[in-house]
Formats: sequence, structure tokens, C-alpha cells
Amino acid sequence: MKYYQTWMGCISPDGKERGRFFDVEVPGNIQYDYAVAEGWGDIMYSDNVMKFREIEDYYWIYRTELAFKVSEGERAVFVAEGIDYIFDILIDGKCLYSHEGMYTRTQIDITDIARSGSVLEVILHPHPKRPYAYESFDSYHEAANQCCKAPCVYGWDWNPRLMISGIWKPAYVEIRRKNYISSCEPFYELSEDRASAKIRFETECAGKVIYTLCDMDGNVVYEGEKSEFELDRVNLWWCNGQGTPYLYSWTARNDDDEKCGRIGFRTVKLVMNEGAQHEPTGALKSRYNAPITIELNGRRILSKGSNWVNPELFFGRITEVRYRELLDLAKDENMNMLRLWGGSGLKKKEFYEICDEYGIMLFQEFMLACNDYWGTPHYLKVLEQEATSVVKELRRHASIVLWCGGNELFNNWSRMDDQSHALRLLDKIAMRMIFPVLL
Repeated sequence: MKYYQTWMGCISPDGKERGRFFDVEVPGNIQYDYAVAEGWGDIMYSDNVMKFREIEDYYWIYRTELAFKVSEGERAVFVAEGIDYIFDILIDGKCLYSHEGMYTRTQIDITDIARSGSVLEVILHPHPKRPYAYESFDSYHEAANQCCKAPCVYGWDWNPRLMISGIWKPAYVEIRRKNYISSCEPFYELSEDRASAKIRFETECAGKVIYTLCDMDGNVVYEGEKSEFELDRVNLWWCNGQGTPYLYSWTARNDDDEKCGRIGFRTVKLVMNEGAQHEPTGALKSRYNAPITIELNGRRILSKGSNWVNPELFFGRITEVRYRELLDLAKDENMNMLRLWGGSGLKKKEFYEICDEYGIMLFQEFMLACNDYWGTPHYLKVLEQEATSVVKELRRHASIVLWCGGNELFNNWSRMDDQSHALRLLDKIAMRMIFPVLL
């Protein structure tokens, strides 16, 4: 059971002083809520966006009086699926947890330290900015090269400088019983002819789990306690215009908990165009022309699509309805692929679920763009943490066919190359977590 809370917010010069509290949305961006409370008007009108520059370096505080019920043998856990960006979590004035990053889930067992009525606060620190970074009127993003925030908020050619933060994904108190399923993720390997699949569920749970797999018509094709089994006569997942984006639904359940999801079976390759060089012929082999054609389930695909950035400046407020509205347009225009620009960060889970459903392939970039991301120990530690969380959350989606380190990194303003520590780290994470069969 999940208990969603009612939140208030305030702005603070030092993270300690509390000002006037105002209503906030969760998920959302607290700077938007503050502008509404102050009556700033439409951000798209005139120079209203400039008002936000005056509050960039403040702290922000979320507050809620917890409301939940827990019975004997149960645990109460505060879960925040995404908080942007550096923050502390306090209960009744005591700091329990501090973190940097916006893509790693926060989970705090509060059973023994909180009750219904306890005050929980999330204190957001000022936005990280690299000291002495070059800043021009319309481009401030060099200051973002030591953090994993969405770089576009620092200012871009298409995005005004609008430094936002907040609880941008759902947050709630979750009641967990003894046999709570901590995680459950399906993996598969298709046969050479793609007619059958070996399926394996990796599950963390103290007790037994029953697995159920159903086809798109709701027919049960497997049910049992075995976490590894084989499925014959597999229906493949195809992109828009090439066939049905077939998705099976799965459930893992016991008397105390249940997890569910969808899975699409497909093979993906990058292949060279006819006549293209496959690899360098000299003795010293280095970077070479990359394969640029998608081969899906053995069929070469003409990719048709567009670049995707955030459809809203306050991206914490984007809803499934808004995602679907825009993806309906992409599907109806016969697009079959979208490139997810790294400068705008990662999307909410609903976006990827809709793309699975619509058969829209995704070129997913990590959160690096147009910067020389120095490999300092602190930055690499946060990048590894955040990239690992991103991959673990997204790798199950049939729609993601391509991963990329970021945007415009090999050029005269970013000055990175394939030996840069940040990109070598991302290579390691990808090989370890996305392509385990290759190791």
C-alpha cells in the first residue's frame, strides 16, 4: 500500500530559516509553485522568466505531516522516485539522509523513527555550478560540467536559463510486509531463428514468488514458481510501420506483494551500409566510422523520426497525458524512432512505456551535452551512481535500441574523446548492465 502525502514548500536563504509556506505539486518543480504563489504570471510572457534568476542560489524546502498506518510485522518506507538535485531529508528536525543526484531512487525505512503526524522535510541545496565557468548571456551550461542535472536548465539556444529543481517524480510512504518483493526484472535470450525465448526473472524476495506471463490477448502462456523457463512460438516486438509492437505482460506475486510489467522480445543490431568500411585497416586501430543502420529482428529498418527535448520548461510537471498527446502525433506521422537528447535529461517512466506500446524506437543519450566533463573523483562517483540507476530502470524497455554517451562531446568546444574518463565509465556500465551476454 502506498500513502501519498500533501506537501507545502518554502524558499530559504540558508536552508534553516523557514519563510511563508505555499502549496506545491508532487511530482513537480518547486520554483513553478513559488511563481504561482507570488503571482508572477505566465512564464512564456515577456521577460517573466528573468525573475527566476534572482532566486537561483536559494535553498528550497518541502514539508509534509506524514499520514500512514502500519500494522505489526509491517515496515513503513519513505520512497522518492526522483528528487532534483542535492538534498537532505529530515524527520522531526533530525537529518536522516543526504544525497546528490536526480535519477536514483530514495528509500528510507521510517518505521521506528516516525509516526503519523511526524514532520518530514526535504531540503534542496542551491543548484551546483562549477566556479569560474564561462558564462554568456544566452549560454551558461559550462557551469554544469561537474554534475548530472539536466544541462539545459543552465541555459541553451532553445531553452531559457531556468534553474529548476524539486521532487520531480512520485513520493510516498509504502507499507511493506515480510515477503515484500524488493525487485523483479525479466531477462531473455532469443533462439537463433527468434522462434523461442529463454526467460529468466531476477527477483529479490524473502519468500516464494509465483510468476505469470500472458500474451496480448490475456492468455496465460506460463505460470509457476520457476524463475527460468522457455517460451515457444514467440511473437516479436516490431517498430511502428514494420509490424505489431507485441508486448507480453508479466506478474510476480505472493500473499504479501505483487510486481508487474511488460516485455517485448526483439533483437537489435547496428550494421554498416553497403560499401562502408567496417574497421580501420592499419596496424594502429582506433575509432572508425560507426555502423548507422538499425537491424531489427534481422530486418534493416529505414529510421524515420525526430529529436526529442522536454515538451515543458518545468519538466517535473509533465504528465502521461501530455506524453501521449505528443507521441500520438509522432506515431500518426509514421515516425519509428526518436533521439532523446542528453541535454534535456531523462524522461519519466510513462514516456518509455508509451514508446514500448507504440513501437517507437529510442536513441537514448546519457545526461552529458556540449561540455568537457572533467573526470574528477567526485563527478565520476555521482555519474556512476546515476548512470547505473538509469540503466537499471530503463534497460527492460523494448523501445530502447541505442545508447549514447551524450550530445556533441567530440568537438572543439567540448574537447572530449573516447578516452575521457566519463565516457570510459559509461562504456563500462553499458557493457556490465546492458550487454551481459557479451562479457
